[in-house]
Amino acid sequence: MDRNIVYPGSIPLDTDILTFNRNAMVGISALTAAVIGSNTVVDGLACSPTLPASLTVNVGPGSITLLTALDASAYGSLAADIADQIVKTGINLQTTSFALTAPVNSGQSINYLIEAAF
Repeated sequence: MDRNIVYPGSIPLDTDILTFNRNAMVGISALTAAVIGSNTVVDGLACSPTLPASLTVNVGPGSITLLTALDASAYGSLAADIADQIVKTGINLQTTSFALTAPVNSGQSINYLIEAAF
């Protein structure tokens, strides 16, 4: 992993601190790629009804891991880097509730599609 050096008495630039974060992300990416590879992996995110039954469903905690650009947009003073591809993981730590609505007319039904994206 690259390391930035800030000398005693120097005034660190914003890019020094931002580069620390970017380098940490690259290091974690390399470890993730070594463990699970660079294919898209979805873990958790189970969709379940509420108890007692209601017009709400819960999507549980989980993660999506995929190969994507290092930084698709600028990160502070650091320019975007879409040329370098790394493995990133998006994590949802909390259960997310989705309220559904019943059909207006009796005898009709509605199909809902709940999707997760990175």
